[in-house]
Amino acid sequence: MKCLKCETELPEQQGAGRPRKYCSDACQRAAALEIKRLDSRIAKLERDESTWRVRGADGYAKNAAHEIKRLEARLVQLVAADAEGGDL
Repeated sequence: MKCLKCETELPEQQGAGRPRKYCSDACQRAAALEIKRLDSRIAKLERDESTWRVRGADGYAKNAAHEIKRLEARLVQLVAADAEGGDL
């Protein structure tokens, strides 16, 4: 298994307990910060997309919608993996 943040190979688990998701506390904190940043960026893009649609700037709105989907995919990747282990 690899660290969710830096993709470093994690050592095989020895004994009982939850499997590690991150190689270090720093990577775990960085992932938590990334989740917050992604959430903020998605919220801003959603507001912008709505404004651009109202103003008839469909090209910009389409680009925003595409970027929202891309960012949401990364957010789901981080959150879903953490939900399994409850680390963040």
